[in-house]
Amino acid sequence: MPTVLYCQNLNPIQHSDKNELHQIGSGFWNVRGRFKILAKLVDIETHMSFIQLHSGKFLVIDTIELNDKLRQEINHLTDNGDKIEAVIGTHPFHTLSFPAFYESYPNAAYYGTPRHLRRLTHIPWIGNLHDCDVRKKWEPDVELRFPAGAEFINPQPESSNHFSSVFVYHRASATLHVDDTIIYAE
Repeated sequence: MPTVLYCQNLNPIQHSDKNELHQIGSGFWNVRGRFKILAKLVDIETHMSFIQLHSGKFLVIDTIELNDKLRQEINHLTDNGDKIEAVIGTHPFHTLSFPAFYESYPNAAYYGTPRHLRRLTHIPWIGNLHDCDVRKKWEPDVELRFPAGAEFINPQPESSNHFSSVFVYHRASATLHVDDTIIYAE
């Protein structure tokens, strides 16, 4: 049963700098990044997470644009990327930063949604998150699931249906990584 954590600020990294690793719980780090829309005037933000498995290796959940400082932090955490077991694209529409992340960390195994595999053909994807066996690959450390009823394989209309993300639950830290479509404000 998940542990309930009580704290004054439900988002401990909300007021911190963007593009910095923040440890959220035991074996779980998150990075908030910028994602600007409306002529790049409005920052709706995005995020990626790092989950340390019992093996000591890391899963990277989603990707954001890297700057030099963040790349250095990632390299320090993951032994220059050698400890990255897999990079997992959980949201079909979050594709823009994957090519640059792949250039920085080409030796990791890449897993994505059906849309990732269709759109980003230059990345050698190892597996499709639609496959139940792929989603179970990192259990019991991490549970991956997509909500019942989500148009996951071919979201329609593709230009606006963003409710099709895979939820990632890390048991050791009792942390849920959810696409930033689900946002709250203080």
